[in-house]
Amino acid sequence: MDTFVIGDIHGCYTTLRALLREFGDHPDCDRIWLVGDLVNRGPRSADVIRWAMSQGERVVTVLGNHDIHLLACALGLRREPKKSPIRQLLRERDADQLLAWLANRPLLHVEGPHLMVHAGLLASWSVDDAVRLAAEAEAFLRDERLEATIRKSYNLPRRWIWDDRKPGKKRAAQIISVMTRIRMCRGNELNFGYSGPPKTGPKGYLPWFADENAHWSRRPVLFGHWAALGLHKHPKAICLDSGCAWGGRLTAMRLADGRLFHCERLD
Repeated sequence: MDTFVIGDIHGCYTTLRALLREFGDHPDCDRIWLVGDLVNRGPRSADVIRWAMSQGERVVTVLGNHDIHLLACALGLRREPKKSPIRQLLRERDADQLLAWLANRPLLHVEGPHLMVHAGLLASWSVDDAVRLAAEAEAFLRDERLEATIRKSYNLPRRWIWDDRKPGKKRAAQIISVMTRIRMCRGNELNFGYSGPPKTGPKGYLPWFADENAHWSRRPVLFGHWAALGLHKHPKAICLDSGCAWGGRLTAMRLADGRLFHCERLD
């Protein structure tokens, strides 16, 4: 049995199926991890979620910022053009089922020596901290606090400082935003105003995984989210977002040996 980790799919269902064939997926024994952002940009977001749902426990996916955006649109907190992939998904007959399944996905997955999150973690968080904080925020996404929590996550400024003392929904919103949106930071100060490559990032800020004293560093982190960074292997973290949504490739990595598999965008 092998485990394969796949980067940001963004509704590119045809590309996903081609990638599964590329590495010879065996549904009866292989496991698939998805780094989040199943939806948006590509034309078949609903089919990506349907496929993931149909695979049962063999597929593990964490929430990405575009998945959160879909939930926000469904709640009327954000708007999309009529012909956008998000609006198309919301018109599907089984949209409520797709949304309910998505809202119940975790923000973080830890298994064996590996940790998977969509965007990243703060250096001040240990693995135990991250697991605890993720569970805390997930509870807010799974009950009547969902709408208020997502609204608060969108009300955060472009630059803000993580404060472990924040209560309730605001704290949950900050946790969600770190795990689904972080790229550049300066200690506990985050900068959401930049999405380009690290070398041209804002002065004084570093990629979240570059802090030599990161408390979580005893486990390699698998993540996506950062198309401008692209496929990137760092001693402590591996980015698997190879820009499929932008005309690049969809990438999978076999956990056992780190072998990479690619498929050019077909959608």
